Amino acid sequence: MTNHWKRFLIYRLPMAIFALVVIVEIIATLLSDTPQLRHPLDRLILSMTSIENGGDVVLIGDSVTQDVAGQYALAPGNRIVNLTTNQASGMTGAYLLLRRHMEINHPPRHIVIAATPEFFGYSPTPQTARIYLSSVFTTPEEQRYLRTIGLASPQKKIWKPAILEIEDRIFNRVTNLLFQSFASNNISYLSPPSEAPLEAPGGNAASHAAMVSRLSSPLNISKSARRAIEGICALSRLHNFKLHIITAPTPKSVHLEWESDSRVSKFRNLIGKIAGPTCQNATITDINEIARFPDHAFRDSDHLRRPGWATLYARVLRDFIAELK
Repeated sequence: MTNHWKRFLIYRLPMAIFALVVIVEIIATLLSDTPQLRHPLDRLILSMTSIENGGDVVLIGDSVTQDVAGQYALAPGNRIVNLTTNQASGMTGAYLLLRRHMEINHPPRHIVIAATPEFFGYSPTPQTARIYLSSVFTTPEEQRYLRTIGLASPQKKIWKPAILEIEDRIFNRVTNLLFQSFASNNISYLSPPSEAPLEAPGGNAASHAAMVSRLSSPLNISKSARRAIEGICALSRLHNFKLHIITAPTPKSVHLEWESDSRVSKFRNLIGKIAGPTCQNATITDINEIARFPDHAFRDSDHLRRPGWATLYARVLRDFIAELK
């Protein structure tokens, strides 16, 4: 081996690696107070703004409702604040989102939670909680709340050089800065059309086999969801808003199975026992009693086909919200 290669391997290469590690560590330190941008929940929090002359209805829900709330205007003007997310953050994320919203806005008059029954029974795994809860809701008060329900990250974290966590500590934070530079909140949505052809059987309709997993859903309410509902009810007493819980469209065969062994009524009773004594005039509505959604209305076990069946759900939601005074 020549002296040139010896100098490179023994001196120059280690020095270059050391310099790179130091530079990455400095950049990570400079970005340490910048939130990450990884998923729609991060983006939703970054987009939160003060709302004037509106926002008297806050809509919470999982991805089934997010599908239509992100496509159609469900009320005129800026009456609705759309805080729908996906199941990964669960009711805990919905509650903490609502608190964040109310820190910068006047209290709403109505909270509408439109979601599948399984959304209320969901409890995130530690890994999911880290990505969608503890690394998103980072204020001391939010972290204390997450600790009380066992969903906070470990307080003692093993230190690692930033170069080994470059995605979390640099890339996702630079993405946030770029999002703030180029994002626009001036997005206008059209009201759902009064009529839209409903997709027939076939096409991208979900198979019956896709529905099997939901047939055995226990329709329970997780401890974390119970705490979140109780927290929303505490806010309702303090700020005098009303809570409305709507179960999202369910494939007909699944809903009939749930009705046959009284799971639907038991679920409503569970919700009623939690919300009834503490919330201001809480209401519970099964949207499947307003409109039936056959199995072929779904593109998978949960989500509606577009545009027809999703539009029907949007119209039912719009009509429900229009009745709220």
